[in-house]
Amino acid sequence: MLKFEKVSLTFKTEGREQHVLKDLSYTFETGRITAITGVSGIGKTTILNLAAGLLETSEGSVINTFAKTAYVFQEPRLLPWKTALENVTCVCGDEKKAKFYLDILLPEGSDKYPDELSGGMQQRVSIARAMAYDAELVLLDEALKGLDMQTKDAVVKTLREHLKGRTAIMITHDKSELEFCDTVLEISDAPISELKHVNR
Repeated sequence: MLKFEKVSLTFKTEGREQHVLKDLSYTFETGRITAITGVSGIGKTTILNLAAGLLETSEGSVINTFAKTAYVFQEPRLLPWKTALENVTCVCGDEKKAKFYLDILLPEGSDKYPDELSGGMQQRVSIARAMAYDAELVLLDEALKGLDMQTKDAVVKTLREHLKGRTAIMITHDKSELEFCDTVLEISDAPISELKHVNR
């Protein structure tokens, strides 16, 4: 279960307070893929960071009862001194399993280092890494941004299969990526106090 209970979050920058969330309560559907949309800078990534435990609330609580959480950030965040295969293997401890996912998502570059890969290829490695971690909760922060259409279609197909029965939260600005999500939520006001369901 992933649940936000009256969550507020305030950042202090240069002596000023910025209220990002205010009394937000929401329970994400277990075993479903939820998309979150909204304008840039409104706080969508902050919600994922709170869910992952990377940020602490100012008030309220985030309840995450999942044993494992995987996170695909906007940037690949790969270890530059390790190959693509090693980057994936280091989270699952199983080279055979890591190679299985890389053979699907990046068959041409598993032995290459991050600086030998394009940005889109690095992102595919980070997606493979999240899959290999085999988490119950998967957080995707504009994970498909920067992929060309043909590559994106293949990655989406793989993701859809992987996420069956898992809980996932996906931030996106691309309407085409909403098609395989079960629920679409929209953030329209700051500070965030409500996640509005979008009827499709």
